[in-house]
Amino acid sequence: LKYAEKHQATLPDAQNWVFEITPYLNEKQNIFHCPKVKAHASCNYAMNVVLSEKKLSEISHAADTILIFETDMSGSSPGGDIAILADPKRHNGGLNCGFVDGHAKWSKLDAFRDKSIEWRP
Repeated sequence: LKYAEKHQATLPDAQNWVFEITPYLNEKQNIFHCPKVKAHASCNYAMNVVLSEKKLSEISHAADTILIFETDMSGSSPGGDIAILADPKRHNGGLNCGFVDGHAKWSKLDAFRDKSIEWRP
């Protein structure tokens, strides 16, 4: 959300989101790497590509709309949708995700499929 505050209430580009938000983070360590993943990738999270460069005012259910989520896709700034969710076995059948309103939580895989978590604004 700090990024959006400085960019006319607009979310980052999904192709460069990690690079774009890094200056606004307090953490100096790689917070985008899941410690449960043995192979080190630069980023184990992806941005919901549907939200790329969206204005916050265009997102009606910010508390229910997923912004970032765990993925097995590699890359420095992965972006995508439900098709690239990480294998939920590494977290007891669920995944960690962050929402547009700024909160984060672990959710069972079913929540990503049954519409209790939104993918579109």
